[in-house]
Amino acid sequence: MTNEHIISKEMIESNEIIDVKYKNEQKWLRIKLDEKERYILNNKEMDITIVEIISKDKIKDKFFLLPNINNNIDYINKKIYIVQYPEGNDLSYSEGKIKEIKNYNLIYDASTQSGSSGSPILLKDTTKVIGIHKRGNSHKKENRGTLIYSFIQILNCKKKIYKNGEYYIGEMLQGLKHGKGFEYYNNGNIKYDGNFINDKYEGEGKKVYESGNYYIGQWLKGLRHGKGIIYYKNGNIKYDGNFVKDKKEGDGKYIFEDGKYYIGQWLNNLKHGKGKEYYKNGNIIYDGNFVNDKYEGDGKYIFEDGDYYIGQWLKGLRHGKGIIYYKNGEIKYDGNFVNDKYNGDGKYIYESGNYYIGQWSNNFKHGKGIEYYKDGNIIYDGNFVKDKYEGEGKYIYEDGEYYIGQWLNGLRHGKGIFYYNNGNIKYEGNFINDKYEGDGKYIDKNGDYYIGKWLKGLKHGKGIIYDKNGNIIYNGNFINDKYEGDNWIKY
Repeated sequence: MTNEHIISKEMIESNEIIDVKYKNEQKWLRIKLDEKERYILNNKEMDITIVEIISKDKIKDKFFLLPNINNNIDYINKKIYIVQYPEGNDLSYSEGKIKEIKNYNLIYDASTQSGSSGSPILLKDTTKVIGIHKRGNSHKKENRGTLIYSFIQILNCKKKIYKNGEYYIGEMLQGLKHGKGFEYYNNGNIKYDGNFINDKYEGEGKKVYESGNYYIGQWLKGLRHGKGIIYYKNGNIKYDGNFVKDKKEGDGKYIFEDGKYYIGQWLNNLKHGKGKEYYKNGNIIYDGNFVNDKYEGDGKYIFEDGDYYIGQWLKGLRHGKGIIYYKNGEIKYDGNFVNDKYNGDGKYIYESGNYYIGQWSNNFKHGKGIEYYKDGNIIYDGNFVKDKYEGEGKYIYEDGEYYIGQWLNGLRHGKGIFYYNNGNIKYEGNFINDKYEGDGKYIDKNGDYYIGKWLKGLKHGKGIIYDKNGNIIYNGNFINDKYEGDNWIKY
């Protein structure tokens, strides 16, 4: 028994011949690495190679057998020593303590000399063999060995090769994989390391996928079932939680490749039930209910700019009653949503403090509604079409003057009346694109008034100016708000 990096898969495939020195004497045993003649176990991940000694090797004392093998892995802080023949030289010993156990590996502080790979690791107080040394790490001042416990059970295992080149090494029962075993891809990389029952993964096991991602956890009848963890190939966790019949189900945490993650309930591989989504910095994205991987029911969503929504969801979209808040906690919109958009009745508060209460359609103010100044005074009361004043409406200016009439595309357009802030009429007539145009009557503050034609907000065409008593001042033609001709009646 030695390390895989000493007797590799490539050496075995080429049937190389190796020489082994033993008993601190100039005695050598020559062995041909032929899997057809002898049992050979080779595992790169565990860094072990075991070669069977057969009668033709002409050796009387089976010094390769491991005495007092101990499968108890409670070894932390136990004193050990390593028996070594560094680079074929005289027998020597190294002492130290076990610091940690990771997977197949013993980690210890006993220093070894170059060429000591394959040396046995023994407990100092009992001389029980617990592993074989494989390599050191001068940077971390630690050495590593492979646990006997992790591979001793497979010494009596069988090997089964499949038509696609993949193969199995492990325990079998009536021709079926049963007990501890390993499955390998046809390139020799490990596929599964764990327990089998009736040819299927069952109990604890590790499955490595062709993508490089891998799963460590519980299995039932060949399916992931129970607690388990899926890892990305770089070793970062992808999913940590519960499985039912190979699918994520119950509670679990899923980490996306961009660093965002979800913690909550799963059903049939989908987020389903209560859960939270997080940005990679730990800030919450969404806290609420999920149905079939989508937000549904009540939930809170926090936008990257800090604004947030609390309300109802359907198929991943805001749908039903809900409120959007500015990041400072003040309300931005309070009302109804359909397919993620403002639809129906709702109140929208602008950052200036002005606000709108009324009907919405596809995120537009649409239908009946009222716009207010932040002090509660009305700006506009009337009809909207796609966010703009359209149809009948009343607009109140900041100086108190106001307009009642028709609108088109956000502008006064059609019949309307413009009032002074005291309620007296200022202009009554026709508007086009927010300006007096066509026939209209304009009343000055002193009581004088004009009745006639307008163009782009200017008196233009036939018209008459009256004084406040109704006497005609001028009756004639206008061009661009100026008298044209000498038609004065009264000076």
